Amino acid sequence: MLEISPRVCTSSTGPGLLKVWKGPQSVSGTTTRIALPHYTVGLAARRGSRVICTQSPQEKGPKPAGSTSLSSFPPLSYTQLAYPGADGNMAPFLPQPVDLNVVESQAVELDYINSTFSRGHLNPSLHHQTHACRSATFTLTNVVPQRIGSNDGPWEILEQTVNMTLSAYCLGEAYVVTGIIPYRGKGPWIKNRVAVPEYMWSAYCCPSYNHSLPEELRDSFPTFAAVGRNDQNSTEEIVPIDKTAKKQFRGYDVRQMPLKTLEMYLKDRFNTVISVFYEQCAESN
Repeated sequence: MLEISPRVCTSSTGPGLLKVWKGPQSVSGTTTRIALPHYTVGLAARRGSRVICTQSPQEKGPKPAGSTSLSSFPPLSYTQLAYPGADGNMAPFLPQPVDLNVVESQAVELDYINSTFSRGHLNPSLHHQTHACRSATFTLTNVVPQRIGSNDGPWEILEQTVNMTLSAYCLGEAYVVTGIIPYRGKGPWIKNRVAVPEYMWSAYCCPSYNHSLPEELRDSFPTFAAVGRNDQNSTEEIVPIDKTAKKQFRGYDVRQMPLKTLEMYLKDRFNTVISVFYEQCAESN
């Protein structure tokens, strides 16, 4: 099974080029600060590590949105980064009231209670083999407010498809970057604390792959990108609506597209040039 794990930290000032990691080839992205609670353009992931990074409290940058939990995966939070001197390790939320340093630096469980939004993973747990690695994705730094019709429908299908496709045809490292596109103007907020994205997007880079691809996957390597609707009422300029879809999923469509098309939409919305992958996913020499 494909093993993809998050490993990205935001830069302290933005917008600016973000060197995500050093590996067989560096992967680059651009971070842009959005209104509180702020969003980075995307969260990057690759095989090999289950560390999810966020900025330190000294950095005047993103405040991540929300957490999620399943009965077998206890919710985890980067509470150890909420104040000076913290050691950076994850710590679980406890029954007592949440430390104000945490509340002021990120979203908390209470933000999502009685809201109409699910806690949508950026780095999906299904991309990981072990319980420890899957548990590491259930953090307050790895989710955004996502409509249930998206999270349980077309977006879930996309995550499964990416997982199966890379497992079957990617021969080496696979790099995945997942992020959001905010509203142009004032969008919805959860309890005036957590900003809701209008779209979610994901892209992968697989420099080394099996070239004996079926015809329908020829355009999916070495790069692939997709944008998913998170608002039924958004225009159809970026992602058209399939009027024949089941009612609970209608308006939450996902559109596959070339990487350059995704970068065009990101540039338009963030008003800055964004290169998701270093040299468009070129192999290292």
